[in-house]
Amino acid sequence: MSGGLTSIGAREILDFVLRGVAPSIPATVYLRMLTTPSTKTSSGTETNYGSYARLALVRGTSLFTDPGLTSRSTNVGILEFPAPSSPDDDLVAWDIVNTSSGAFTESYLFGVIQPHRSVIVGTRPIRFPSGALLVTA
Repeated sequence: MSGGLTSIGAREILDFVLRGVAPSIPATVYLRMLTTPSTKTSSGTETNYGSYARLALVRGTSLFTDPGLTSRSTNVGILEFPAPSSPDDDLVAWDIVNTSSGAFTESYLFGVIQPHRSVIVGTRPIRFPSGALLVTA
């Protein structure tokens, strides 16, 4: 799953670096699974399979690797969503937003899921192993 900054995420960084405006990103952000992808400026379609909920990501140095000189960061641990109790379309993309459910006002990062993940009732939880979520600057 690779991805990058949305226009809002880029704005937060530019405001901080060039204007000294502190980022307004909350301490906890939420990973959404999408059946149609987001772009830098538009939101994708969130899955609605049975038992699905956005995954809370508490910001901190232990959640993702240090981008260092590579401008890349990956998840350190397994990211796991509940097992589906009703079907939906394949999961094709992800984004990170500022609310735990419903409407959101900010989307910071987005990317694609390769290969796409099928949503199949009666299977195990939907997991992304360590290193699967790659974010590049």
